Amino acid sequence: MMKLLVILFASLILGDSCGQTTAATEKLERPMETPAKESKIVMEKEVLANLLEPTNKSIADFVRDPATKMDAYGPSVGKGSIYRISKFAPTRRIIHYVGVIQDAEALVLSGDPDEFAKFIERSNVSLLRPEDRLGLGKEFLTIAVAGAQRLQIIESVDSIKPRPGLDDARSAQFQAFVAKYTSIVKPPSCSGETCSYFAIAGQDLALFELKISTSGEITFEKKVLEKELLIPYAM
Repeated sequence: MMKLLVILFASLILGDSCGQTTAATEKLERPMETPAKESKIVMEKEVLANLLEPTNKSIADFVRDPATKMDAYGPSVGKGSIYRISKFAPTRRIIHYVGVIQDAEALVLSGDPDEFAKFIERSNVSLLRPEDRLGLGKEFLTIAVAGAQRLQIIESVDSIKPRPGLDDARSAQFQAFVAKYTSIVKPPSCSGETCSYFAIAGQDLALFELKISTSGEITFEKKVLEKELLIPYAM
């Protein structure tokens, strides 16, 4: 009887110890921001919000929201930088892009080609290489042209996937579409100041042709190649 009590007592001690160790391990593995880092993030967001306050109070308030996350987006653009401010809403992720020029001026770029052009002009960019123009054109499309709409730049028609559950007739229709554009859809490219991008825009297949000068001036034309593709609907 005494031996049985000793064994039970020992198992209780070991059980509590293991439970505490597991809890401690889980706590260590859970990523947490240090108070100093959290304070730095809040200060950086407040600086950006103060720059936005005079011209766009609603976005300034969005930046200040404790639930939003602020990230640098892409490389510097001349004297400017682009920041992505994001927040998870119940049904989707809300994203705004803000351009900052020499830490003195902030412009909301999302869905606004004119503000994007103003940001590029004031950032004094110099685009001497084709890859620089190609990169700026991609940012222009995904930030200023797309806004809250789907715009996915593609390199091949093979990256376009059909909507689940298509019947035989619509599956055949989708395969015919793929066959038609296999030799047409190409990766983004630039020839001189003209850059071309194939993209899924909403539910359509489109070709965007941009003229991008060495100083960053952009004009563009959108050609819809196929409407209402049999692909998953954009959220």
